[in-house]
Amino acid sequence: MAYGAKYKWGEFNILGQLKTSGSAHNLLKSAGVTYTPSFAKFFELSGGYKETSAVDQVKSSVTLGLGLNLFDISVDYAYESSDNIEYNGKHYFSAGISY
Repeated sequence: MAYGAKYKWGEFNILGQLKTSGSAHNLLKSAGVTYTPSFAKFFELSGGYKETSAVDQVKSSVTLGLGLNLFDISVDYAYESSDNIEYNGKHYFSAGISY
């Protein structure tokens, strides 16, 4: 089961989530913040914290990212640093088109 919330505060979006996972029903927490400056609506900075369940352990990760949205074409990049060796030092890149 998962519960999430989002709150808009000026140029910031603050997000949070609580969920249970695994046979031990570990309580996993996630939080994130996005910032879109009013003088550059095409640009977004983001950061987050996430806990994941790995066997009987809870692992955490921190992410930082940025995004650009110009003329309905979006490009996003994120970096993840994690306690979980499988996800530590990962780079994520995505692109999209809106129509």
